[in-house]
Amino acid sequence: MREPEALGAPVIWPDDGVPSLGSEPFIQGPGDLQQLRLPDPLGRNRMREQIKALRLLREELGPDEVVYGWVEAPFQEAAILRDLNHFMVDLYDRPEFVHQLLRFATEMELAFGLAQIEAGARFIGVGDAVASLVSPRFYQEYNLPYLVELVAGLKGAGARVKYHACGNTAALLPHFGDVGADILNLDALIDLEEAKRLLGPRVCLKGNLDPVKVLLEGTPEEVRAAARRCIQEGAAGGGFILSPGCEVPRGTPPANLVALVATAVEYGTYPLQ
Repeated sequence: MREPEALGAPVIWPDDGVPSLGSEPFIQGPGDLQQLRLPDPLGRNRMREQIKALRLLREELGPDEVVYGWVEAPFQEAAILRDLNHFMVDLYDRPEFVHQLLRFATEMELAFGLAQIEAGARFIGVGDAVASLVSPRFYQEYNLPYLVELVAGLKGAGARVKYHACGNTAALLPHFGDVGADILNLDALIDLEEAKRLLGPRVCLKGNLDPVKVLLEGTPEEVRAAARRCIQEGAAGGGFILSPGCEVPRGTPPANLVALVATAVEYGTYPLQ
């Protein structure tokens, strides 16, 4: 919600939950969009706070450690600003407006990402939580062109890029190789072996332990078993990073995270056992 807040959106912060923009769309239509101006990532907003945090990390860690930044995919950000339900209907009813909104979101996210790279981020994560909600045809028409532009701009500034799409994106896997990202972080719903077969050496796969059933609710033994299975399915031939399939939930037992790292050390060294 950094970017919407910088645009003036009223962000709701619950005591125990994720922030939201409320029940009404922030952008009601083309008129609202035309009145918006791209926010300054270094202005008085939470975008600036993220950049300050990255700069502090870079200063503390030095030049050799990897510091990650983060932006939203244009398709994801557009859905937030317009409201997901309205945005999905717009894909059918108002395609021209959708493309205008995606153009705005692309320019905003690229500016934000470039500012993070300038602050010391060597990797930029690109989040696309709503990608799994559309068909391959709509993904190619509305999502992919703007995503490719964003990723190319970030890589052109010297960063590596990780693309993360939530949910069951099996139907979209053939198109993920066209994104241009260096790393593809897959949700736990995706078959790693199939992803490896489809994408091969085009992109480094990352994932994909279930962050809830395994990391949050499982035992260290279950974490080790799931982690080893991920290594067996995705690591052959290189180009693999062991990780959860999505964000690590608050309340995850530290012992489970220790088990994940220990399994990577024990079984993730090449040549694989």
